Amino acid sequence: METINLNLAVILTLGSEEKTIDEFTISLIDALSKLNIYNFKIFFVKDKKTTRKTSEIISELQIKKFDKIEIMNVANSKSHPNTWYQTYNNLVNTNYDYFLAMDAGFAHNPEDIGKFVMKINENYDYICGSRFSHKGSYNGPISRQLVSRLGTVMTKIFFSTEMTDLTSGFDCFSSKALKILVRNWKDHIKSDNHFYNTEQRYLLNRLNWAEVPIRYKKTSTKLPKGSIYKSLKDLIAMIIRYKIKKIKFDI
Repeated sequence: METINLNLAVILTLGSEEKTIDEFTISLIDALSKLNIYNFKIFFVKDKKTTRKTSEIISELQIKKFDKIEIMNVANSKSHPNTWYQTYNNLVNTNYDYFLAMDAGFAHNPEDIGKFVMKINENYDYICGSRFSHKGSYNGPISRQLVSRLGTVMTKIFFSTEMTDLTSGFDCFSSKALKILVRNWKDHIKSDNHFYNTEQRYLLNRLNWAEVPIRYKKTSTKLPKGSIYKSLKDLIAMIIRYKIKKIKFDI
């Protein structure tokens, strides 16, 4: 197979994945190696929610696969979105061509990365994974799926976009797209919960973007406490920001 001329950073935030992180990391490296990418590096990001055991396992894996794994520490993060912001801000001026963000567990399937790479080869700036597009799938509690679908439907009522999934966190950014995201983050990514994915996708909807179908698997049945209320509050704030105050993006 011909080598793909791509310098790729794969970014994953860590929580309590001690039961799966070893197997997942091996699967991730195998999937990336099969794609015959010129160069890739996996950045595991630790914050205050990362368990000690998960952190220990990743440190051990780094020793075994030291050339492919790097550990970043953002222990002063105020929230999950802030962890991502600090991580992107740390990487935005590096020499990677694209930045792939995904879950550190098996919620996101490493085998789906090849679909993102195909779109990279077509020179899209922003590639977003969709559980609800043709050939996408959601394997998990129906309650969580309904909330994710409802979040997308409600957002599309107020904001024009052809994206089929506005609540997923499996994304790939060109260097250009990541710079735009970081530059606009403090003014436009206001949520301190997972609604930041919706804000992010609405922002990057203005770029040359593409969707790829992903296979999502979620084992947790419990929604984070207050998550629905917080997301509704964030959606209302978003409507006020862009429909009433007419705030513009710096693209």
